[in-house]
Amino acid sequence: MNRAVIYFGATGNAAADQMVMQVLEEYCSLNDYDVVAVVSENARPEGMSFPMKFAFVGMAEVEDVDVVVTLMSDMVGDCEETIMDNIIMLGEYGITVETVNDDMAGYYQKMEQAGDKEEGGIVSLTDFISVFFKRLRADR
Repeated sequence: MNRAVIYFGATGNAAADQMVMQVLEEYCSLNDYDVVAVVSENARPEGMSFPMKFAFVGMAEVEDVDVVVTLMSDMVGDCEETIMDNIIMLGEYGITVETVNDDMAGYYQKMEQAGDKEEGGIVSLTDFISVFFKRLRADR
């Protein structure tokens, strides 16, 4: 059973925030996730804050967290680059990010494509990131 952290950006509207929580809890239940924590912060246009990302890393170290579940990719970051930075960083600690809106697959696909071996092979994290961004820019 995967262990999940529910994360959302609170709007300050109690009714809306409660509805989001219910949706996230139901998603975790349907996917048979063991919810180990529920965390939120004030909704920010740029997505998850720097301290929150490191809180997830800390949770992974002590709680054995596998997945962060949120409503949509906008809660992870405000642009493709930020979202990719966040999922790569969390991925280094064995944490994946899932959204109820199911809009993360494209980001993970780009990350996997960047990780495919080139002719000379990717030999370091720096090479991996370099190849990833070259392909990302080529898609623009």
